[in-house]
Amino acid sequence: EENGRNRSEVTARDAMATAASMEEEMVVAAQPAAENVGENGKEGGGDADEGGGGCFGGLARSARSLVSGEEGSAEGEGVAKVRDVYMMATREDYLLLALGALAALANGLGDPILIVLFSESLSALSNPEDALTEMSRIALIFVGVGACLLAAASVQYVCFAKVANRLSVRMQRAWYAALLRQDVAFFDANNPSGLSAKISSSIVSFEEGLGGKLGMGVQFAAGFVGAIAIGFAYNAYVALITLAAMPLVAAALAWLLKMNSDDAEKKDACYSAANS
Repeated sequence: EENGRNRSEVTARDAMATAASMEEEMVVAAQPAAENVGENGKEGGGDADEGGGGCFGGLARSARSLVSGEEGSAEGEGVAKVRDVYMMATREDYLLLALGALAALANGLGDPILIVLFSESLSALSNPEDALTEMSRIALIFVGVGACLLAAASVQYVCFAKVANRLSVRMQRAWYAALLRQDVAFFDANNPSGLSAKISSSIVSFEEGLGGKLGMGVQFAAGFVGAIAIGFAYNAYVALITLAAMPLVAAALAWLLKMNSDDAEKKDACYSAANS
């Protein structure tokens, strides 16, 4: 009975540690690329519609006006909305996103499961008589789980990367087509060299945000929830203690993200000034 309690406490601590790690990775990976791009476009004329706010916001709104045949609004926001980001997605793209999300969920739940198996392997060593048999069984389970995670990670990466690449290509074409519709007065008010530099950096952030980072965000969110559930299932007291320390981790991550965002904004402003 005492060994069982020790085993539960070890598993709960490992699971909650995994949950804290998942939370940190999830926040970093799920930082919206569109927000960064919108901030990058605050300097200079990053919008293809007159008076637009940010580079990527202008990119999405210009593409939308190109598809609908309407002129862009004079009042725009720097950050594109979700419907603007996926406005050129087809049914096949949505199917790939759904498949990639399912694979990311499975991939995220794999880490808490591996922690449980690791805890069982440590408990098996406490019984020398059946240690070899039990460790052999756990090793085979490790191999099986690893193979499943490899397949899930491959599907996750391929689906999200393909959708991001296809959408970025369509967005670039729509952006340049919208630029060609502008009159000469637009290019007198907006530096053409700055427009070229902003669209290049914006497309890179757009593709990264909809590709690997979006998949990792779903993966780490699933791992975080799974680790929390396993921690409470094995030992609720240890899980509550670990949860009490998470606000401190969240505050530190918020400060780190703010610093990274400020540094990225300064860097992009320097690049824009150099290309002008």
